[in-house]
Amino acid sequence: MYLYKIAKVIYVIRNPKDILVSIYNSYKNDHEKKFKSHFKDMVNIFLQGDKWPYGTWWSHVNEFTQLSNILIIHYESLV
Repeated sequence: MYLYKIAKVIYVIRNPKDILVSIYNSYKNDHEKKFKSHFKDMVNIFLQGDKWPYGTWWSHVNEFTQLSNILIIHYESLV
């Protein structure tokens, strides 16, 4: 069977550490958001997930990986 006939959804997963650093740098450079906290504060926010639109990274990933006909690709393997 060909892969494109099996997968209906392609889900790209990125390492959560890389996501956290990227989000932190984005918030620090966005003057409108005025994020003044330290990196360790961002880590706590990220781990708790209650201030993120999609909840924790783990719950978001788990929600998608439970779907049928999904192809999971790691972002790092694409770079």
